[in-house]
Amino acid sequence: MIYNTIITSLLITIFSLPLARRYPVFFFYFSLALFFDPGGYLSHYFDGIFNFRDVTFILCFLPLLSTRINRNIIWQDKNFRILFKFLVIFQIYYIVVYGYLTPLYFGRNTLFQFAYRFRYDIFSIFIIFPAYAVAYHNVKVFYKLILYSALVVLSIYLYSFIGPELFIPIRIFERYKGSGMERITLESWGMFHFVLFLAIIVYITKIKVANKKALYLTSLMMFVTMLFTLTRRLYVFIAGFSIIIVFITSKLLRKSILSFGGRFILYLITFSLIFFLLFPQYFGFVRITLKDLYLLVTTGHNIEGRVDYRFAGTGGVAHLFNHIGERPFFGTGYYEKWYDSTNNFSFGQYKAQDNPYLGVFAMYGFVGMFFYLYFYVLLIRILLRIYSTIRREEKWTFIIDNYHKMIIIFLICYLVYKFSFGLPSLAIELIHYNDRIMFIAFIGILLALFRKFEIKRKKYHQKEIISSDS
Repeated sequence: MIYNTIITSLLITIFSLPLARRYPVFFFYFSLALFFDPGGYLSHYFDGIFNFRDVTFILCFLPLLSTRINRNIIWQDKNFRILFKFLVIFQIYYIVVYGYLTPLYFGRNTLFQFAYRFRYDIFSIFIIFPAYAVAYHNVKVFYKLILYSALVVLSIYLYSFIGPELFIPIRIFERYKGSGMERITLESWGMFHFVLFLAIIVYITKIKVANKKALYLTSLMMFVTMLFTLTRRLYVFIAGFSIIIVFITSKLLRKSILSFGGRFILYLITFSLIFFLLFPQYFGFVRITLKDLYLLVTTGHNIEGRVDYRFAGTGGVAHLFNHIGERPFFGTGYYEKWYDSTNNFSFGQYKAQDNPYLGVFAMYGFVGMFFYLYFYVLLIRILLRIYSTIRREEKWTFIIDNYHKMIIIFLICYLVYKFSFGLPSLAIELIHYNDRIMFIAFIGILLALFRKFEIKRKKYHQKEIISSDS
């Protein structure tokens, strides 16, 4: 498989280079979307043949070779320089201490195994370069790619429920043993699940963008798909992200929060009613899951009367506490028992993805947690600077186009969600390469859009001064 991957990567890279240089914007966003595997088709059909992520990750960097992309703008950004320098420092710690010295101290010389298995994590920080450069050039394609990939994949997925059964990679689990409540989900959503929140932003703010009807239809399909999963954490994600969108947009656009909130409630009621009419049985399942979530938060027991192992401190939680107590300063270091045979962190022996902060503490120790938390402090400071700068600029909506406006609002809301409702699972960005690469890419896009806004704002006010003088 390694040989097949190397040969495939070389061939695809060679033949793709002319396309990447001529159409760098589309090529980057398309390659990034393929890396996250929308619908799970690539992993389903190509796993065991070659590693498609190796190929698509390399492809993401080819647009930097295009003369149509301004690479020099990247290092001119002070915010970029601050964040990237710290990412480099953390990455050195990640490789040298976590990947080599700590395991070696405990008698495990696994550096080469670590370097190969976690090559995406090691090189993840560099995705910020093409993300920044391409987003500075154009962000409209980012919106369109999310929309169309979601429309195609979700149409095929939901059509299989009412029409002829199509062979699509899905997962089915039972929500509660013997309940008959099936949790149905795609193997992967890629990035397209964010189409739901882009639609909410467009609807409540009335931003004019292309393909609005397709956007609303696709967001409805995404809403239905999310509800089908019967996943408590995902329901919190929908509610929390939506609340933040209402709050942030009302502040940035200087509109009534009641007005935006009312439009969102109408949007939610409409979608819920459609879901009830089309899938009444699952509407009942969703109500049971929400009741389960309420009981878990208020009592620590689920709807079956059992104490969740995360509250009880049993199972994987007990293993994590043992590791923390035995190795508090530098953690376990790289340890293969955190992962399964396919490097999937979700199903690691200690279930650290369900307990991300304990997992990070056990893996990296106090020293690693310090680096990790300091990065978030830097990021929060930059986020507050971006938000306050835009908030103070009364004419910011006239300075940039609608796509720039929509995506920058979305990315601000994305990070605010991470540091609020998403705080319990924020540590996943450190321990799962998919989440880490998406997180860093989105930061790069936000920094580029803010830098572009600052430059346009300066030019806008210079024209105003010239006009007033004349």
